[in-house]
Amino acid sequence: MSHLFEDPEVYRQMFQMTPNAVIISGSNRKIKAANIQAEKLLGYGPGELVGLLIDDLIPERFREKHKKNYQDYQKSPEARLMSVRQDLTAVRKDGSEIGIEISLTPLSIKGESLVLNTIRDVTLSRKENEKNRQLSAIFEQTADAIVITDIQGAILQVNRAFEQMTGYSGEEVIGKTPRILKSGKHEAALYNHLWKTILAGKTFRMIFQNKKKDGTFFQENQTITPIKNNQGEITHFVAIGKDVTAEKKLQDQLYQAQKMEPIGQLAGGIAHDFNNLLVTIQGYADFISKSVDKESTVYSDVQEIIHAGQRAASLVKQLLAFSRKQLIQPRVINLSETLVGFQKMLRPILMENIEIVMVPVPNLGLVHVDPHQIEQVLLNLAINARDAMPNGGKLTIHAHNVKLDKHYAETHAGVSAGDYVVISVGDTGIGMTPEVKSHIFEPFFTTKGLGKGTGLGLATCYGIIKQHNGHLSCYSEEGQGTTFRIYLPRIYNQEETIVSETPLGKIAGGHERILLVEDEAMVRRFVESSLKNLGYQVLSVAYPDEALRILLENPAPPIDLLLTDIIMPKMSGKTLAVEALKHFPNLKVLFMSGYTGEQLSGDGILNPDVNFLEKPFTHEVLAAKLREILDSKS
Repeated sequence: MSHLFEDPEVYRQMFQMTPNAVIISGSNRKIKAANIQAEKLLGYGPGELVGLLIDDLIPERFREKHKKNYQDYQKSPEARLMSVRQDLTAVRKDGSEIGIEISLTPLSIKGESLVLNTIRDVTLSRKENEKNRQLSAIFEQTADAIVITDIQGAILQVNRAFEQMTGYSGEEVIGKTPRILKSGKHEAALYNHLWKTILAGKTFRMIFQNKKKDGTFFQENQTITPIKNNQGEITHFVAIGKDVTAEKKLQDQLYQAQKMEPIGQLAGGIAHDFNNLLVTIQGYADFISKSVDKESTVYSDVQEIIHAGQRAASLVKQLLAFSRKQLIQPRVINLSETLVGFQKMLRPILMENIEIVMVPVPNLGLVHVDPHQIEQVLLNLAINARDAMPNGGKLTIHAHNVKLDKHYAETHAGVSAGDYVVISVGDTGIGMTPEVKSHIFEPFFTTKGLGKGTGLGLATCYGIIKQHNGHLSCYSEEGQGTTFRIYLPRIYNQEETIVSETPLGKIAGGHERILLVEDEAMVRRFVESSLKNLGYQVLSVAYPDEALRILLENPAPPIDLLLTDIIMPKMSGKTLAVEALKHFPNLKVLFMSGYTGEQLSGDGILNPDVNFLEKPFTHEVLAAKLREILDSKS
């Protein structure tokens, strides 16, 4: 057979019929020969390539670089693949471009140095490689964790997001199964259902509670999808997951707030009628107690009625605080002084085996709050802490300034970013389980025994702080104690104001003329009787329109003070007062109510210029408030 290779026709046919495009060029880069595949690849007709320069096949933007590379090659010619380190491009006769791969082989024919250029079209493979590169980039750079497993569940590949979410590196999990993330919080039946679903070729979706490498639990919203080949057979599974711990926490907070809202509305709704009953019960019981001998059994019985009424009134106040329907009377204060006074109040309440640690903080910011309401919150938290430390422990209270950023606000329902003053109340007690913690702000929920708690303490705290546009958080672990943090908006550039309270001393009456407006007959009778006992001249009516008629029909009305309920049929007490003051701007007004809602203040914060008497009230409190208003110059 060796004689075959002596025939030039054999070489010519081999040159022409090889499946690759082949071009022979000289040292001057001019094309000496080109086979049929080269002409087809580059779009030229028979013989059109011969005589052209290799440069003519290179896009203009690459020609200078190509010349230099060709010259370098001629200095040390050897067989080499030219596209190992770079993607090469050729230009066809019609101007279109294709991706190519070139192998150069030096030739010497009859003393002339030539180069054999073997060219392969790699346009499609390059596009495929680019597609794979993009898919790989998407796989690695996507924010969601991706896990690819085989049909048995063994992990074949994970992306960067998985490593960041779980704390495991890819090397640590390859060959293992996703069971390494199991938290033990789900039943085996769930995982059986998962496998049954995906092996049937269906997608499975669920929020799992999983566990990271460091033991931290997290909520993962995961979708597991079977991957099938062309024959429809399942070959792999792909799990795409996202850490939704923060979103789930926010969702739970919103659910908690929505769940409590109807209870708050119910509490606020019954308070008005209930407080009207208490006004009558306490008022007449007080009258009776003053008219009987203190040594008689009747007196002691009446005192029990009064005591029960006071407890009922306190319960209603807690409900109103929870539902944020209680008027607050805020002023600008520095909480450092409040905490110092509160510490003195605490010692008699706590057991001797509980250590009180108050951490002083300099330059504490100012807040606009009702000091009595904040003290009530602190007292409730301290009592809860005491009950959580039956064998003694430490109660730590301190305040500091803090700035809540946008991220914190976005992950805590109802919280706005900004500057706050924080009071932390922490104990070393028994702590709470996650289940207990999820219910702590619900009214009537309590872990204390029957008769040892109403379940309104923390619900009241929640309502008070919310009404102050603040935020109450809780951190607790079973056996590790509990810390509550009260966040109150910090204010600037306001001087502290002092609001004096009228002391209850000797009951003082008067002779002034008072117009009483109250739609509840029994309350109206009691208040009218109290006013007459105090010496006042009383004109009593049931409805606002009657009162307005009396005022307008008398050019010089014999009225010194308008005492009106707020919530009444047809017209509110506030509307009555506004209409009356249009005609008699010097008329003094005292509002009374057991439920204010939005009647006096849209945000529940009482204007200092508004006179308000909260139901239920006693004969003494009514007397003192009347004299305070009637004796004032404004």
